[in-house]
Amino acid sequence: MIESGVVVEVKDGLALVRVASQSGCEKCSAAGFCNYMGENTRVVEVVNTVGAQKGDSVEIGVPSKYTMIAALLIFIVPMVLAIAGVIVGIFLFQTEVAQILGGIIGIVAGILLVKLIDIWVRRTGRLRPRILIIKKEIYLKTR
Repeated sequence: MIESGVVVEVKDGLALVRVASQSGCEKCSAAGFCNYMGENTRVVEVVNTVGAQKGDSVEIGVPSKYTMIAALLIFIVPMVLAIAGVIVGIFLFQTEVAQILGGIIGIVAGILLVKLIDIWVRRTGRLRPRILIIKKEIYLKTR
């Protein structure tokens, strides 16, 4: 998803960009996370590799392949580990309680693994949104 915004602060290769909530935000189930204050704008920390300065109008986004990778990590990893926990419970202990506990342990392990991956991603900045372009305003002279 590509969004337009204005750079409000630049520091150490990063920029804070104020973006307006879009019409799709109202329908998004995650809107409470990125717009928890209910405001019409939000500030996003992005990688600034294009040299944008405070006040520049920019377009920001995350490449779609990274969005898909993040979605897979968030949903698939805990589910796979939960299933693995149930299978371990079936084969090692052969009781329903062990299967349930194995599933719960698998989900918790999956969530912890996703959290560790999130910490690593935040440190490396690999999946962080980036400034894609600085928009140049064109003024047309009329006679």
